[in-house]
Amino acid sequence: SAGDKTSRVRKEVLARLAMCEGAIRKRLERAKSEGDLPRHADTATLARYIMAILDGIAVAGATGANRKQLRSIAEVALRAWPS
Repeated sequence: SAGDKTSRVRKEVLARLAMCEGAIRKRLERAKSEGDLPRHADTATLARYIMAILDGIAVAGATGANRKQLRSIAEVALRAWPS
């Protein structure tokens, strides 16, 4: 049925998003252990933050934002990065 298919698609999308977030978190943990991120950095929250920014940039691009506008979004997001 359509509901079952929708549910399967939703589960697959959520699984892929979780996999991406996990890969980002793993890389951030490595950066933290190598001293590229402060010891107090919350890698799980940063991974979610990156995913949210990427989603927002994708939506902005899909709805007509130009390259300059997308770059400015990224620059603002980077200002919040822990130092």
